[in-house]
Parts: sequence; structure tokens; C-alpha cells
Amino acid sequence: MTVIENELRSLVGVRAFAAGLVVFWHFHLVLLVLAPGVLLSLQVPAIAAILAVDFFFMLSGFIITERYLDSMTKLSWEETRHFYTLRFARIWPVHAALVLAFIVYNQVALSLLEEEAGSTTGGWTNVAMNVLMLHEVPPASRINPPSWSIGVEVGAYLMFPLLALVLARFRSATYAFGTAAIVLVAGALIYGPLYHQQNLFVAVYGSPWMRVVFGFVAGAFLNVGWRALRSGRFGRGWDVTAVAAVVVIFTTIVVVAWSGPLVIPVAAYPFLGLLVLACAGATGVVGRLLSSGPVEWCGRLSYSVYMTHYLVVIALQTVFMHIGADDFSLPARLLLIGLSILAVAVTSVVSYYVVEEPSRQWIRTWEHRRRQRRSAATTLDTEGGRDA
Repeated sequence: MTVIENELRSLVGVRAFAAGLVVFWHFHLVLLVLAPGVLLSLQVPAIAAILAVDFFFMLSGFIITERYLDSMTKLSWEETRHFYTLRFARIWPVHAALVLAFIVYNQVALSLLEEEAGSTTGGWTNVAMNVLMLHEVPPASRINPPSWSIGVEVGAYLMFPLLALVLARFRSATYAFGTAAIVLVAGALIYGPLYHQQNLFVAVYGSPWMRVVFGFVAGAFLNVGWRALRSGRFGRGWDVTAVAAVVVIFTTIVVVAWSGPLVIPVAAYPFLGLLVLACAGATGVVGRLLSSGPVEWCGRLSYSVYMTHYLVVIALQTVFMHIGADDFSLPARLLLIGLSILAVAVTSVVSYYVVEEPSRQWIRTWEHRRRQRRSAATTLDTEGGRDA
């Protein structure tokens, strides 16, 4: 997410930590080959990664409301089109590039493993649905596993113009925060039990959509409430709140991880929302950390990190298994782990500077010129009408 205002740079920086949790979880695929002994428990990183995505949904709802609500208080096709174009510019180029990269990788991996070529992407219909970001709609299946969240967030973008009409009617911070709390509690009560159902259709298609609806909508109402505060939007008290929220969230994760089978700590959902608010308003140590140059830069890279890391990880796992890296000496395996981390970082940087940022800027420039032409044409029509 790009910077929206100087005082909200911390919301860019915090994305780096959320993306890092997801990468840390998926990196266990490399460690299974190079250092299986360190994987004493996968519960904690798995749960942390799951909650990190829910945090992303809430953060997305908060930031998008901050950026676009003022221009979308009334239903307007021009503003809706503008919103859709900018969101398309933000997420589609990297997504499409990764679909292509996965197709290439699958063919190379089959050759490397000397297996017969087959339909590793579900056929061309499935490829087309992935490219069109319809991979979370039956009967499609995601080609790039992390892209499931992008597939459902597109749905949130589609509904935002209508959601904005509702958000614009909320003038009270109390009502907005209360609505956000109701949405988060409802999400916890509904999603928690459904997650553990053995219904494959619900798990594959229903669960992701529920998560984005509850998270995105809650984040949007949190922003409305935060903006409605007459005082206290910024301050060091939010830094304390952020630390407290993180402690509660990770305590919940650890308790759930020790309780037995993998479950989702839905009790942490309200604290994820509180953490979004706290990161927005923090001005002390937490705020300075999140808005610092290096952390903000990592936050800018977070989308490319999130979208590219899984391909790098499974490619490395394939190579390491093929060369028998599990039998290498300890120093050699440690070196490979370091190089693997470097590969994830380099790939993310390349994705950002070669694909994500240039394509986004090109589409935004095209959209800006289109709006200028439309504005000029409207002005001429108006002046012509007056002259007549």
C-alpha cells in the first residue's frame, strides 16, 4: 500500500511485519529439508500467519476508507470507475505475472523431477479465471496459493462503493466503533465454528469470503470512528495500546497452539482491529519505528513479498530435494538457508521495481490523463451550453 498521508506512514510500515509472518510460516517448507530438527512445533507460526492475513483485511478496509470515502459519499459511476482502476493498478500486474511464473515453474519442475507433463494448473479455463482474479469462485482453484486473499479482496473492492454510502452516514465515533466491534464479534462467532467443519466446499470457497467480509468491513468502520474522534486521534497512548494488543494476540496464539489441534483464535479478532487503530495513531516509539525509512520501504515491498515468496520457497525446496541438500554438512545447510532468505528478498525487490511500481504508475498516469480529458470535455460542454 502506498503512503496515504504523512501521519499514516506507520500503516505502511506495519504491513512489513504482517507479510513477514506469512513468509516465516511458508519458509518451513525449506526448513523441512535443511533443518527439520528446528521445527518442534508448527502451530504458533501457522496461527500467526493466519491472523496476519485477517489483519491485512482489516488494514485494507481502514486505509481504503481513509483514501476514498470522501470522494464516494454519493454513488457516481465516474468515481467508482476511478476507484476500480486504481485498485486494479495496485494488485493485478503482480498477480498476473505470478500466474505466468507459476506456469513456467510447474513445467520446469516436472522436467527436473523427470515426471510426465500433466495439467498442473487445472487447465486453460482455470488459468483464465486466475488471470481475471476469479480464482476464488467455483470451480476455479488458485495457481499461486497466497493469491487466495487477493481473489476475495477483489470482492471487497467491488462492494466498497455501496459500503461507502453506508459509512458516510456515520458521524459518531461511538456508533462507528460499536458497529466495528459487532462485525468483529459476529465474524468470530460465525467463522470460528465453520473453520472446523469437514465440508470441503465451505473450507475452500466459503471461509475466505467470510474472512474478507468481516475483516474489511470492520476495518472500514474503524476508520470512520477514528476520523470522527474530536481529539486523541494521535498520541503516545496509542503506542501503549499497540504493544498491549500485540501481547494479547500472541498470548492467545500460544495458548491455542498448546491446547492441541490447530484452531483459529477468533478471540484475537477484536485485538487485531485495536492494533490497526493503534498503529494509525501511534506517535511514540511504535509510531516512529513503523514510519521509519527502512520499515516503510519494507512495507512498500510487502505486496510483492507476499505474492512472490511462495514460488521462491517451493522452487528452492524442489531444488534442495533434487540435489539431496538434507545430507549436506551443517555449515553448508546454514549457508543455503541464508541464501534462501536472500532469494526471497531479492525476488521481492525485483518484482516491486520491475513489475509492481512501473505498471501501477503507468496505469495511474493513464487514468489521470483520462480524467483530465473528461473534465476538459465537460467544461467545454458547459461553456457551449451557456453560449447557446
